[in-house]
Amino acid sequence: MFRETGGWPAEVYVSTAPRPVTTPTIRDLVRFASLPVDTDFSVFRDPTEPHGNLPGIDIASMLGGYTYHTSVDDVDRVKPGMVQAYGENVFEATKAFATKISEISEGISGGDDVSGNESSSSRRIPVGPGTGSALFDVFGAFGVVYGPKNRVLHGVLHAVPLLACLARTTLGAKKDRRSRAARGAKTTIRAWVSAVALPAACGASRALVSGRPLVWFGKPLLTAALFAPPAAAGLLYPYADARRKSRVGVRADAPPLSVADCVDGAALVSSVLAAVVGAAGAAMGYVCALWAFGLVLAGSPWARLRRGSRTAAAATTGFFAFACLLPAAALSAPIAYVTFVLFSEKVGILGSHVWPIGLAVGDAVMGAGVGTAAVLLAGGFAPAISCSGAFYTKVFHPPLGFNT
Repeated sequence: MFRETGGWPAEVYVSTAPRPVTTPTIRDLVRFASLPVDTDFSVFRDPTEPHGNLPGIDIASMLGGYTYHTSVDDVDRVKPGMVQAYGENVFEATKAFATKISEISEGISGGDDVSGNESSSSRRIPVGPGTGSALFDVFGAFGVVYGPKNRVLHGVLHAVPLLACLARTTLGAKKDRRSRAARGAKTTIRAWVSAVALPAACGASRALVSGRPLVWFGKPLLTAALFAPPAAAGLLYPYADARRKSRVGVRADAPPLSVADCVDGAALVSSVLAAVVGAAGAAMGYVCALWAFGLVLAGSPWARLRRGSRTAAAATTGFFAFACLLPAAALSAPIAYVTFVLFSEKVGILGSHVWPIGLAVGDAVMGAGVGTAAVLLAGGFAPAISCSGAFYTKVFHPPLGFNT
């Protein structure tokens, strides 16, 4: 499911479909970025059409689209399992939709004050997306619906991480710890921005210099080889650079940054993002909240660990932090994968444009998409990985001449 209107159809679908899949990045792109997606449902959701302004959902197959609308786009490429999943999901959802519509019709005929979605077609008020509860799926096995109808869970997922992070880094904390957490937050922002910008710049530069854009189209492994390394470098380098500067005295007025400082900074940024995204009703809210929860929990043992420790305590702390971040990473993995594959398909299908600027647009967008997927998949692990003693010394020190 990549698009919904009216609120209740998406809730009913996710709650009743045996194998619901609702990729939040695509839903948010369609909703907030006005991603040009036109389907048979478009005329029924448009309030300007005679039979429009109807609540409903859009579902589609989103992978394996390299042959879309080509001469080799035939029925043999459709997997039987996908057809079975379609059938089961639509069958169960149709029965649930019929029950819901019957309840709505009874409420209207009885003069009850219903929510407005049901009678909005007569007033021609658009039944836009995001009017219902928030929702997501867990590996396509089942769906979770939360939000206005479950305010406790909604508040826990979107507000508690920020409150917990602020409480740990401000209430009763020393001034230097607050300043270190702020520096860690700035470093996190730099890391996330560079993880998106660096592969985009590399892709655009390669297209301009070679004059051959979109050489990666239809080749997922080549796409990953071209864009994943600069995305990883952009994500990890700012943390190592901040640690180097704090150690060699570039900032003599500030204490050296530790792993705990960087993790605290990442937790603060993630918590703020979770609160903002959740307040906007975006589909990505639960992902941001899960990363924020994991980082807040992971930062506590790092803060208590004695600086410079190389004993079993450090290994135990790292294992605990990994365990805290694992749920968010597990739920983010399929989202990052679908986002990566869909970008590589759709951006390639759009093709390149007029030289010079148009020539680089496709590669730049693809690079930004890979960088976004990298942040989504590994952004929470980056502070601990790039600031750990072994990784920092072996990876960043020899080629860049960093002093430890």
